[in-house]
Amino acid sequence: MLTEKSRSAESDALIEEIFRKAGPDNGAADYLHFQYAINALNSGDITRASRHLALADSLAIKLRGDDDTYFRSYSNLLHAIIDFTQTAASN
Repeated sequence: MLTEKSRSAESDALIEEIFRKAGPDNGAADYLHFQYAINALNSGDITRASRHLALADSLAIKLRGDDDTYFRSYSNLLHAIIDFTQTAASN
């Protein structure tokens, strides 16, 4: 909700607090890195978005195995947006 209200910095701070309290390998780590990626993309930091999305993908495989259809449906969309943005920037 914070991201939807253009409060990405607050969203990032909340994610950092969750990681601080629950550890980096908590059961929601893939979704948290995914949220970091969205926040970075919204702020125009494509490199950070790409890095967090790669972490989210890696963790989703580890945490969810083959049961990650929901995550993948959003992850694939974010990958497409990042790829399009990177391609547009290089032209």
